[in-house]
Amino acid sequence: MSETEISQELALATELFDLSLADIEKITVNAVKDSFASYHDRVDLIYRSILSTVAILFAELNALVFSGEFTQPHSS
Repeated sequence: MSETEISQELALATELFDLSLADIEKITVNAVKDSFASYHDRVDLIYRSILSTVAILFAELNALVFSGEFTQPHSS
């Protein structure tokens, strides 16, 4: 196994390919859909973990944007 974690891989992919949170959500859900886990386990993971976590992240990001604490980085 390599010396990395999924969060590091997602951060790198986000920077390299300019991915949004919605892009990461789609990639993650598709990865689970194509996994070897049982159908029940895949659905459970998608709805209980991925979608609920992304919903929290969207809410937190929106709160930061509307409070003025977050500004979109300018690309060079």
